[in-house]
Amino acid sequence: MGRRPLDIDTIVSDLVLSDDMAKKKVLAKKILDIGYKQGVYPLSIHQLYVAMGKGEVNGFTVPAFN
Repeated sequence: MGRRPLDIDTIVSDLVLSDDMAKKKVLAKKILDIGYKQGVYPLSIHQLYVAMGKGEVNGFTVPAFN
């Protein structure tokens, strides 16, 4: 007998709809862990935007992600 696969939609829904901050932290961690196991890692290009604003890098554009 194996483990049941996690239903990411249910986890995300529970996270968004919960008012319990402790539960939200646990669910957010669970989502990150699932991503890590699949080779997905959170990343920010904030420092690139900062460097572009200072004129330290140029010659290309970066698409906006909102």
